[in-house]
Amino acid sequence: MASNNDKFTFVSDIFTYVINDLVVDSISSVIISVSPVLKTTMAAFFGLYSVWLASKWIFDKADFPLLDGIKTLGLLSVVTFFAFSSGAYINNIVPIILEAGDDLAGFVTDSQNTPQALDTLITTIYNAIWLIWKESDLDWFSGTIILSLFNVCLILIGAIPFIITSFGILLTAKVMVALLLSTGTLYICFSFFQQTRHWFQQWVNMCLNYTLISFLFPIAFNMQMLALNKFIYTNGQLDISYASAFKLMIILLAFLAISVQIPVMASSLSGGVGINGMSGSMSAMAGGLKSMLKPLTPVGKGAGKGAGWLGGKAVGSFKNRGNGMKAG
Repeated sequence: MASNNDKFTFVSDIFTYVINDLVVDSISSVIISVSPVLKTTMAAFFGLYSVWLASKWIFDKADFPLLDGIKTLGLLSVVTFFAFSSGAYINNIVPIILEAGDDLAGFVTDSQNTPQALDTLITTIYNAIWLIWKESDLDWFSGTIILSLFNVCLILIGAIPFIITSFGILLTAKVMVALLLSTGTLYICFSFFQQTRHWFQQWVNMCLNYTLISFLFPIAFNMQMLALNKFIYTNGQLDISYASAFKLMIILLAFLAISVQIPVMASSLSGGVGINGMSGSMSAMAGGLKSMLKPLTPVGKGAGKGAGWLGGKAVGSFKNRGNGMKAG
């Protein structure tokens, strides 16, 4: 058995591969491929927009303040710099969106990023289970090993669903943000035109949503580790009981519901847009399971009625048999 000094890096390794080899490479390839077409198309739109402004100024005698003209030229320069320069977008915008949530989480937790925070939680759970098993008496006739098994089983029942759900939501968020950033240069161009500027604002809100998800999950991981230390250790020493194990399991299962609601809260904070699909998928899975079991309900009721009828007949036959024996 491994020692309790082992530290898991499973989640960090997967996210490192996903971010470095999949997300960043896919974003770069898409941006570079789209850049020539985007330059040609948006240059035509910018030209038409300039012609429209000039015609409005000349023929309609519309006021065109110098300050507004300078602001328009400044906005055009910023938009073209990031939208038409693939390197500027990939080297400046992409790292900020991908790493902002992890950097913020590092200020409030002891972990450097969100995947490492989940690895720390897994390590804490593993160390607690290892210590519980190490301190137990291996005599099956003693109550110590039964108490240890009870605590280990309840910890696993409460922790594993939360870890799997959190891992799935975070991995989904990283892949979705890759798709989001792949369209970034197009939406930056939308910010120049007043008629399409709300599309750019929605894109920014989506980026904020994924940043909040990466920021909020490590806080939940830290709270869960505090709960583990509260119900397993007393003054730094192992102290377990049946009651504390049951309470800990309830708290861990409550965090499972919290993990599903974190994307919903992040969506609300970022303007009502974001990754709500995971919570919807969980509800759909529960609904699907209920639908699968629903046809069995009439069968169960019929079986219950049949068993009740057979039981009544058996009791009546037994009574009649007893009366017959008495009369004989």
